[in-house]
Amino acid sequence: MRKNSYDEFSDFLSFLPKGIAEAVNNMDAEALFGLTEVRLRRGRAVSLCFGGEIRLLCDEKGGLRLLSDEEMEEAWRRITSSSLYALEEEIRGGYVTVGGGHRVGIAGTAVLREGSVSTQKDILSLNYRFCRDLRGVGRELLPFLFEDGVLQNTLIFSPPAAGKTTLLRDLTRLLSEGAGGKSRINVTVVDERGEIAAAHGGRCRFDLGDGVDVLTGFPKYEGMLLALRSLSPSLLVSDEIGQAEDRMAVAEAIRGGVKLLLTAHASSLEELRGRPILRELLGDGVFGRLLLLAADPRPGTVKAAYRAVGKEGNTAYVPMVYGFAADPLRRGGGVDLEKRSEAAGEGTG
Repeated sequence: MRKNSYDEFSDFLSFLPKGIAEAVNNMDAEALFGLTEVRLRRGRAVSLCFGGEIRLLCDEKGGLRLLSDEEMEEAWRRITSSSLYALEEEIRGGYVTVGGGHRVGIAGTAVLREGSVSTQKDILSLNYRFCRDLRGVGRELLPFLFEDGVLQNTLIFSPPAAGKTTLLRDLTRLLSEGAGGKSRINVTVVDERGEIAAAHGGRCRFDLGDGVDVLTGFPKYEGMLLALRSLSPSLLVSDEIGQAEDRMAVAEAIRGGVKLLLTAHASSLEELRGRPILRELLGDGVFGRLLLLAADPRPGTVKAAYRAVGKEGNTAYVPMVYGFAADPLRRGGGVDLEKRSEAAGEGTG
């Protein structure tokens, strides 16, 4: 058994209702391979998501495992640790990031305060996204990020749950450590949602390397500017850009000669260009490389790779014939646990 994988999965299960966690944990490891999400809906069958495939959890008798009201309340207690006030901002935004970097999406009833959403109540469903740390999966992608020995500003984009953050995390670690015969560099990660490093109590759950500084909880714009002012990074890393403020921070980084490794939500280059801020960044020729991931047939599948050609203001992105595997996350792309009879039930209390 790979202990690190089991620890991640055990952490993940600890935020589910005990009965649901035990039912998932008792499944055969092969059946769990590729698990990306567990979805809880009040009074409905529990859904297990494997990239683009959805399966319903069954009980010991083969019937559908329905989520009770009591289990929903237990799930809510576990993810909030009874500290709703401290998590109000996250809940207002529709998610909570729990220990290990796992992210729980929330659907309920809006609570309005002076005409704006302040939080949610009467929770109807929770979407648990399993966050895994896969070491080395980005290694064969490293040459793609360079041109004539120079690191290129790179944007990884995909629909949700397609492996962006997993790949981003490993590339960050590899670049900071000078993998592939390159020099070590100083990297700052602006981890607004706490998913990249999973920092808590002054420690990072995920090892990003010796040359990485992590700013957790900072809005991307503020965190990137703080990093440029005080941390002198050679590379800035952040997840899910696309707001107007992000463009200003990117411009500051470019002016300062700092390289960028970023991600964004989009299912195609056309969809990426359909987002105003990203269209402007692409038109400005900010990114030398674009990498499109897909969840089908499995998370981490490389659907397309592009390189920039032309000059600023007249930049085009042309497909590349890439020499790396089409599914770099395959080596660890799933729970990847051996049968664990000796561990059944651990981490579910």
